[in-house]
Amino acid sequence: MGAFIPPGGLKPPGDAMVDWLDGLPPLPGVRPLDRMPMNLVRPAARARYRRQAAPGEGQAQAPQQDIFSLVREAGVLRWRAGAAAPAGPRPRAGGRAGLPAGDVVKQFAFERLPTSKVYGALTELDQRLTPQAVFRGSTGNGLRRLRNRALEPFPDPTRAAGKKVLLLIHGTFSNSESVVVHGLQSKPAGRELLDDAEKRYDLVLCYDHPTLSVSPMLNAFDLAALLRPAPAALDIVCHSRGGLVARWLCEAYADTAMKRRVVFVGAPLAGTSLAAAPSLKNALDLLTNIADALRGGGDVVGANALFTAASGLLRVVGGVTGAVLNTALLDAAIALVPGLDAMSRVGNNQELTRLRMNTGSGDFAGGQIRYFAIRSNFEPQAIGWNFLRLFSRPAARLGDWVADRIFDGPNDLVVDTVSMDEVADARLITMAHDFKTNDRVHHVNYFVQPETVRAIRSSLEIGGR
Repeated sequence: MGAFIPPGGLKPPGDAMVDWLDGLPPLPGVRPLDRMPMNLVRPAARARYRRQAAPGEGQAQAPQQDIFSLVREAGVLRWRAGAAAPAGPRPRAGGRAGLPAGDVVKQFAFERLPTSKVYGALTELDQRLTPQAVFRGSTGNGLRRLRNRALEPFPDPTRAAGKKVLLLIHGTFSNSESVVVHGLQSKPAGRELLDDAEKRYDLVLCYDHPTLSVSPMLNAFDLAALLRPAPAALDIVCHSRGGLVARWLCEAYADTAMKRRVVFVGAPLAGTSLAAAPSLKNALDLLTNIADALRGGGDVVGANALFTAASGLLRVVGGVTGAVLNTALLDAAIALVPGLDAMSRVGNNQELTRLRMNTGSGDFAGGQIRYFAIRSNFEPQAIGWNFLRLFSRPAARLGDWVADRIFDGPNDLVVDTVSMDEVADARLITMAHDFKTNDRVHHVNYFVQPETVRAIRSSLEIGGR
């Protein structure tokens, strides 16, 4: 994601937000309907209809679609199923049950998605979010080299054999530009870090990988295959779910003779509650609110990515199972998205269970693998971020709001803070930097912070300015 500029507060629903939504590149299978002020008229049921065929188009081929409305209720954006109508006087008390106390900002038609097409839809979404990633049948390898502050193709990974390599791995819904261009290179300290890294390492590489259609374990399997013959030493800086890719690479697939050091930045080493099945409906709402806050603060790159991810995932889980409305189907829905399922902070996550069980091998004892963590607990004060109180710290809320809870404790908007430095039960790793509780550092803006740059320098022994 891009660099963050603190917002002055969320704008009320209106032309500015609607213009932003209308200006986003179209997502396959998702069609904005109109830009009228509207009220939701069917909040409790999914409205289904067949699109009117264009002239000359066969009516039988018109796909069936579902309508979802983006509603602002008490300042918080929510996705609701159902059609919308032009705004007018609200029903008096005791009128239509379930009508939200808010306004519909925008409504969208989501093409119904057969289960046989789920993987294709996730791949399309990954290609939109991470265009340099490699998919089945595509060319390239996902690796790019950073040289003279520019990302360039790295077609022959065997050139890394026997070299000292620094590898950057991005997180979910993201790409290498988010870490390098919109993150580190956006500030002088980050630019100096990368310049010094190019001098210290034989190669500085970035790994672009799909984050929804593929699990971190398979990302790491692909990456290990690319890095054969192996580098002599591999240092990794990874963000978010890139941390799980790094762990699988270092502990399961890497050459055991290769020295490995990893700096985990906001990584869900023990999973994230955002990806847990019971949180899925609220997670889509939270991502949409974060996107709106970033938009209000001027981070259009981050806002676009998060809204695209939220609406794309809504198409998959809502279009197939209706799971965003039916909690009984949430487990099935999250299983449809391998990249999220593998990060789920639940007891039956078999990938995380195995990763945590096998930690503590001789590689750690012998110093062949060294881990460092950077973490934060984001508690914003700005009005534009007040939606976060609805999704965390349940003790501070009353009544039905508890149903919206995603996080039971400290978090950085996306990952539970307690998950960021624990590789196994009661086994912590070296803390490179702890931002502690603050109103400045969240999941999207770690790499613009000077403390992050200093922690990376210290952990990886990158000297310089």
